[in-house]
Amino acid sequence: MDAAVTGRDGRPAHDLGLADFEVFEDGKPVTLEFFRRAGADSPPSIGAPARPDHPSAVNMSNSQPAAGRVLALVLDANEIGFRPRLASRTREFANLIVDGLSPDDQAAVITLGGQTAQQSDFTSDRAQLKAAISRFRPTGSESLGETKAEQFEKVTYAHRAMESVGHLVDALSGVNDRRKGIVLVSGGIPFDVVEGPFDRGYPQELRSVVVKLVERARQSNVPLYTFYPGELRAPISPGQRSLEWLSEQTGGLAAVNTNTIKPEVARLLDDTGKYYLLGYYSAAPIDGKFHTIDVRVKRPGVRVRAREGFFSRAAVTSTSLAAATRAPLPVSALPLRVVGVPVPAAGEPWAGVVVGIELRREPGVEFQALEALVLATDMRGEVKAEDRLRIHNDPSAIGDATGRIRFASHLRLRPGRYMLRVAVRRLPDGLIGSIFAQVGVPSFDKRFAVSALSLTAGGLPQDQYPPERRGLLPTIPVPADAVSDGENLEAILKVVLSDARLDPTAAISFAVHLSDSQGKNLALEPPALGRAAAFMGPAGGLFRLPLPALPEGTYRLSVTAVLSSGAKQTRSLPLIVR
Repeated sequence: MDAAVTGRDGRPAHDLGLADFEVFEDGKPVTLEFFRRAGADSPPSIGAPARPDHPSAVNMSNSQPAAGRVLALVLDANEIGFRPRLASRTREFANLIVDGLSPDDQAAVITLGGQTAQQSDFTSDRAQLKAAISRFRPTGSESLGETKAEQFEKVTYAHRAMESVGHLVDALSGVNDRRKGIVLVSGGIPFDVVEGPFDRGYPQELRSVVVKLVERARQSNVPLYTFYPGELRAPISPGQRSLEWLSEQTGGLAAVNTNTIKPEVARLLDDTGKYYLLGYYSAAPIDGKFHTIDVRVKRPGVRVRAREGFFSRAAVTSTSLAAATRAPLPVSALPLRVVGVPVPAAGEPWAGVVVGIELRREPGVEFQALEALVLATDMRGEVKAEDRLRIHNDPSAIGDATGRIRFASHLRLRPGRYMLRVAVRRLPDGLIGSIFAQVGVPSFDKRFAVSALSLTAGGLPQDQYPPERRGLLPTIPVPADAVSDGENLEAILKVVLSDARLDPTAAISFAVHLSDSQGKNLALEPPALGRAAAFMGPAGGLFRLPLPALPEGTYRLSVTAVLSSGAKQTRSLPLIVR
């Protein structure tokens, strides 16, 4: 669980050690088994988003140590209406938050009301987040009147908005190993939901929704940070008071009556960016009841904010694959590694992404089959390609000598940027793992198209797919960020030529370079043209280069395909041997 500690000045106290913390479960002290000071100095993760104009493979894992914070930016059109100044300040505030995120932070933009009511994927891609912010265009009247029908419309809108925030709290409740929060930019609830009056009935129902939202947020340690986009005013409105109360009750910060934006953004980023990760083994029985957690700090004059407890329930290991792909963040119960490789298709207006999926066999764990759902969604969340797989537990078909299980999915996609959403379920125990990764599919050169560079492992079967799938890439790509020391690897590059008169064997040559982390070139014996030509056909083919056994370390592999006309294209691949 995460814990935020602030001093008397309200700024994070980020110099505490393990001995400074005390944790009590149901009033009894527990022994902390894990402690980490987290924040801006957290190590970066592997797998930066690919540029859509450059075909490169993307590697991702759901078993990497989590780093960075998780923030949901909620832009609420309530009470903003046609007031351009408020809409502009809303976008300015949200953009400043995105500018302040670190590379390992994950954020999503959710718009409520207006012309679009959408949620972006949780991502570290600032361009995608800013594009979602730019689409926030509130519509409607500046302020509804005071007739009963208009008041009812206000209540109905506020009811829906608070329910949407509640769904976000539920989605973030499962994130236990990193700092999380909801940033609500809104005109607030135009009623005093804390003290009434409730003589007309329906505000009482709204108050019930808000109180339950606060209870869920406190139990899940999801603080609400609120910002009112209007400028300084006196006295403050019920909407401003409601935002203040939401932040106070959930452990967040409020900025509801200010002309300045940058200092408030800096305060929010500072508060969410420096925190502690604490872990202990719970003695609570699996009884479905709520068990309290009390986190204390021995240093005087500081304030600690952490989750107030948890419901002790049996771990949920099984859910639908579709639900796992729709979840805001990946599921790590079943560890996975994934690589997505953009590949051209001969004579087709579309290209493809071949998704290599890898699991490790767990000693003593038997299973019957694996089910996989692989989706590619565009940046608006619409599914553009889908593949379902069922892989039976046959070591000769899906295993190799390293104890890994490897198989592949093939997706047809037009050029653009996509989110790969991969979920795998192990049967019969139902354990699920999922991974989300961005991949760019370029507009391949129609005359001389070259895929992203990828790896495959020697000995992997190539006949588990029907011919139409094998034609896209007749091999199983393996993640390049965690290959085994001494593993038998081959570099793979697909080349497609539009001129059928060219003899690929004579028309294409390859230059290969391998360097270590210091930039030193390692000697590689050029592959015989006959070996490369064995995989060539009238429209091009597959270049396969056996790599030497490599010791542990970080490397960069580059392959340049050169036509007899002088045209050439280079593809590179970072390679990590563990």
